[in-house]
Amino acid sequence: MIKPGIYKCIKGELYEVCSVGRRSGTKEALVVYRSLQANHEGKVWVRPESEWEEIFKPFDIDTLEYYFDKIALLVIKDKKVLMARSKGKEHFYMPGGKREAGESDVECLLRECREELGIEVDLSSAFLYGVFSSFSYVDKPFARLKMYFANFTGTPTPSSEIEEIGWLGFADREKAIGSGRILLDELYWKGMVD
Repeated sequence: MIKPGIYKCIKGELYEVCSVGRRSGTKEALVVYRSLQANHEGKVWVRPESEWEEIFKPFDIDTLEYYFDKIALLVIKDKKVLMARSKGKEHFYMPGGKREAGESDVECLLRECREELGIEVDLSSAFLYGVFSSFSYVDKPFARLKMYFANFTGTPTPSSEIEEIGWLGFADREKAIGSGRILLDELYWKGMVD
């Protein structure tokens, strides 16, 4: 049976399998999937597993040439998500950044939050909420975002390259980059944001 993950079709496009299940009353498996292209954001399709295997092949995302891997902090307050906007940029993104050589996820989270927001993350409280993938407008076209909840001390304040911080809800999703929009969609569906 097909497993959730990233797949590449014969035309070269990337898709994410969200889930696989059986159609009620039959033995046929159905694949629920979405495109990782920005112009298909939010659309989900269903295809029989037999058709899927003919067109799509497993794909190791770590082999993608222009791949942006980021660790980020998820803060929800009053059903809004904390996001940041860099100087000279139009869209908001989740606060955090790329690991430096030898850094663990939580070490990166601590350093980036200190640099960008002026807060101190409690590493012992950090836990992974989820991983979100999308095409991105930044210098590398594909982004994978590992999102962590964590306790912290201090008040988030723009610093370093950050021009503005904001609290975004579902109605503000167009102000966020791709992975931020996908996160807002999920949190809205779960009732965690308005």
